[in-house]
Amino acid sequence: MKILLVNKFWYKRGGAELVVFHTKKILEDAGHTVEIFGMKHRKNEIDNAFFSDFVDYDTKDFLQKIKNAIKTIYNREAKKKFEQLVKEFQPDVVHFHNIYHQLSFSLLSVTKKHKIPTVMTLHDYKMIHPNYTMFHHGKVDDTVYKDKYFRCLLNNCMESFSHSFIAMLEGWFRKALGYNKNIDVFLAPSIFMQEKMKEADYTNVRYVPNPVFLGDEVYVHTEGKNIVYVGRFSKEKGIDILLRVAEKTPEFSYVFIGDGEIREELDIYITLKKIKNVRITGWLEQKEIQKELQDARLVVVPSVWYENNPLSVLEAVRNGKLVLGSDIGGIPELLSPDILFRPGNVGDIKDAVEKWYTADEDVRKKKEKELFEELSKVYSFEEYKKRLEKVYKGLQK
Repeated sequence: MKILLVNKFWYKRGGAELVVFHTKKILEDAGHTVEIFGMKHRKNEIDNAFFSDFVDYDTKDFLQKIKNAIKTIYNREAKKKFEQLVKEFQPDVVHFHNIYHQLSFSLLSVTKKHKIPTVMTLHDYKMIHPNYTMFHHGKVDDTVYKDKYFRCLLNNCMESFSHSFIAMLEGWFRKALGYNKNIDVFLAPSIFMQEKMKEADYTNVRYVPNPVFLGDEVYVHTEGKNIVYVGRFSKEKGIDILLRVAEKTPEFSYVFIGDGEIREELDIYITLKKIKNVRITGWLEQKEIQKELQDARLVVVPSVWYENNPLSVLEAVRNGKLVLGSDIGGIPELLSPDILFRPGNVGDIKDAVEKWYTADEDVRKKKEKELFEELSKVYSFEEYKKRLEKVYKGLQK
């Protein structure tokens, strides 16, 4: 089959991009012909002549800000370039990933026009909420289901009234043009995501877990000493809560890998409280992350939002590590009750950290191996290929 993969970024920027790169490799290894479409970016590892121009939302130019706001709703240039590629490549299936904001949903009018079957992997909640995380002002927001986009502006769901206004307009515009109905099948990486989509009256949603485990990897235990966090430094990720846990457990060494909008807030807190047991590395290359994970005893995922299918959990388990996580969103699908804690509860997280850090090494090894063996079955490349091909073939007339 000829498959066109669409994602706005084509460098390993985060979990969504890792899935996109994995998908390309898996399909090509299975004998399919794969082409890609996205946005020009200096960090892109691959691209082609059809990529649309980079949309810079950090620009200081007021006029450019207005133009970019319009592109959020309808990017004519991206649509034109995408249609040129579609005509030349003539795909059997177009598989969308993250396209909103920079590329926009205008691309869906092209696939509809040319009657090409479409699939979209749901990396977040953008299809049912203007704020893709469903999290703002320190809490989860379930109020915008079923096209109630006006509540985004009323509740300032983007924590910026101008951005909330644009997000509201984008939602209404998408509905008015029927873009919500232009995807044949949505792929939900978690059962939680699938159920949330159903709550919002989407019926064409299939459960297809993200691929993580490679080939013939086996569980290998390394006895590390650190407690590690990997991910974005933002409120919904709960890293500020984990920092308070670190403050209360000075006998343990913590490593925070990543960066983000609350980095300065974390640095100030560490300085004011004279916290000595936390090391912040900033963003690291994948090989460096692997090295840090090898020296981890525990990996903690303290999210307070509806995590979908967090690769931070899967990658840690793949590296033979024990993961403790919040009982929220799709995380409980990955972790058993004995390694879950209440989201946002410092005392609960502290108890879990102390319990498992000081547990007998054989007890932790047993739990690590159980996690590895269970998740390697569900999230293997082979299982992903089978599920994906079944969806693709089901769309062929």
